[in-house]
Amino acid sequence: GAALSWTKIAGNGSATNPAGWNANGAYGRVVLAIAPSSENLVYALYWNGVSNGCPAAAAEAELYLWDQTATTWVDRTIGLPNEAGCSVGNDPFSAQGGYDLVIAVKPDNANAVFIGGSNIYRSTDGFATAGNTTRIGGYNSPAGYALYANSHPDIHAIVFQPGTTATMLCGNDGGVQRTTNNLAGTVAWAQINSGYRTYQYYYVTLDPRIGNNKVLGGAQDNGSTRNIGGTGTSFEQVFGGDGVSVGLSDLIAGNTFEYCGSQLGGIKSRNSTLGLGFVTDIKPSTAATPATSSGLFVTLFKLDPDNTQNLYYADSNTLYRTTTASTVTTGSWTRMTGTDATVGIANVISSFATTRGTYSAATASLFIGTSNAKIFRLNDPANIAAATAPTDLSPGAGFPAGGYVSSIAVNPRNDDTVLVTFSNYGVTSVFWTGNANAATPTWFNVEGNLTLPSFRSAAILIKNNVVEYYVGTSIGLYGATINGTNAGTAAGTTWAQEGPADMGNAVVTSLALRPADNKLLIGTHGYGMWSSVVGGVLPITLLDFSGKLQGNDVVLNWSTSAEYNSKEFQIEKSIDGVNYRKLNNLPAAGNSSSVKTYNYLDKEATEINYYRLKLIDIDGNSKISSIVLIKNSGLMQDMSIVTNPFNNYINIRFAKMPKGKLTLRLIDVSGKQIAISEYYQPASALIRFDTYGKVLSRGIYILQAEVEGKRYSIKVMKQ
Repeated sequence: GAALSWTKIAGNGSATNPAGWNANGAYGRVVLAIAPSSENLVYALYWNGVSNGCPAAAAEAELYLWDQTATTWVDRTIGLPNEAGCSVGNDPFSAQGGYDLVIAVKPDNANAVFIGGSNIYRSTDGFATAGNTTRIGGYNSPAGYALYANSHPDIHAIVFQPGTTATMLCGNDGGVQRTTNNLAGTVAWAQINSGYRTYQYYYVTLDPRIGNNKVLGGAQDNGSTRNIGGTGTSFEQVFGGDGVSVGLSDLIAGNTFEYCGSQLGGIKSRNSTLGLGFVTDIKPSTAATPATSSGLFVTLFKLDPDNTQNLYYADSNTLYRTTTASTVTTGSWTRMTGTDATVGIANVISSFATTRGTYSAATASLFIGTSNAKIFRLNDPANIAAATAPTDLSPGAGFPAGGYVSSIAVNPRNDDTVLVTFSNYGVTSVFWTGNANAATPTWFNVEGNLTLPSFRSAAILIKNNVVEYYVGTSIGLYGATINGTNAGTAAGTTWAQEGPADMGNAVVTSLALRPADNKLLIGTHGYGMWSSVVGGVLPITLLDFSGKLQGNDVVLNWSTSAEYNSKEFQIEKSIDGVNYRKLNNLPAAGNSSSVKTYNYLDKEATEINYYRLKLIDIDGNSKISSIVLIKNSGLMQDMSIVTNPFNNYINIRFAKMPKGKLTLRLIDVSGKQIAISEYYQPASALIRFDTYGKVLSRGIYILQAEVEGKRYSIKVMKQ
């Protein structure tokens, strides 16, 4: 309209203010829709300031119809959705504080009105009555949070196709869907999300096994998604809700596991072969409920990417640990009470990082970041007593007051080198140390030329034997090299943008690295997921690793395409896929740019055999290969002694898992029985026979085993 020609028709002081219209300050966002077929009619929908729990009495909005011809309002709130039952954020009509609020009128029918909140609804009488109001998308029903077919909750846009008013598009937190019959009894939607990137990932992770391309990400309001079949760029949702932290396991007893969750503390596990949506709740039973938690909306947990039975979970200032992630239950976590007290109830754990590589109690650490600018180190986190307090690495660091630790990155070759980021704007946000294992590390400001953005994520990798650093920020991904000569100096660190033509200035929320092949996975908030294999010579480039039966033995074969300062291969074996032991070490080529082949014969093969290689360089650094599983179903039962001579116990390895009752006897050379033990349905082919409490002389004894109707004997020596 012309300047000064507007007329106030609703709100305080309006002559036409409708009865029931809330006073100023008692309502929020207002959305309008003009009826194209009768432009004297305008619908006004506003959030009424209500955020219902259950049971809820009324909708979280009010609706009015303005008739310009009569210059009057009609209250149509009575027709807003309020179905049987109650479901928080679902029914009655939910607008989430006005975040979800939209209204549209069918171009050829002023009474066919569509509104969106958490769900999308249709009225065929302009919401004059409740009886003509129908749910047509979002959640499937007021009974729960299953999704309406090919739809998604949190509605933000409704538009009609010109010339075909029955065809309508709906925009929501799940993308865009189309229906060709918006007045159908049951409206059918089709997803049209293909070909553009909008996913908002909080966290991403990749398969820890070298050469595997499977990825998993937790996305805002779009659950946890993985690439279908573990390859390619087509994704499927394994669990709904708001996505959070994620984890992917190595092969464990022939299976891989996925870890995901939902907002406000939810954490789930699932065998990766299960159908979509099938999960097991593993949230610690003593963790706070969403109603009482003061922790993070985006649930934080960390699956150690190199030791995938070790899982750490944060609930506000509380840390939980399990070393049996694949079988953990809600009641089997260990609460790390020493961390609770050290972090403090007024603060929350905001980030985790682990020492990279095969777990060693002597060198492994868990690094913990908090909401009050603290970094802690917990040594031997898988085994340490629960009451042990972590070491504060922050004194004298110069971290920003009130700084929120958004990420911690650990050098995969040496966890003395650590990079820490803070997500606050307007503060020094990136710090580096080269002695993180010291009682009081020396920290350097390495923000350098990148002073304006918010820092969200970090990674450290080795390329051509040079340490490279990456940070994900609110304006893209950046990389730099840092060392003792440029850290914290006047010249500072120079960060350069990575992938500007690909990812551009997308917010990079998460970085996940597989050091074995330098594959870096990048999660963005709004531009999907990206990956890159960062170039450079790795200590050993493994081409393949395989095995096959040769009689009752197993032949292992592997080859490399390149080796750089390689020292040796350690062949490791497990009979359960969890606990590995060293078989032997074979020398590596040292330096080579041509294909090298290797083999090893295992003459102690059992019915089930898991093999892996530890690739070790001259500096003592190592990485683990993928796992090879060899089964020999036709193997005859036999037994061998692992600990011979023995002291207080004897470890016996059976060729096949003993079935039924197993009896073990230790007999001296005179035929006298010294000790006996009985086992029923042993869970392993490796049995420990204890002789504690027995006074045994040094010398030769006979160990007898009776299993499945047969007897086996073998000589053993007491030291």
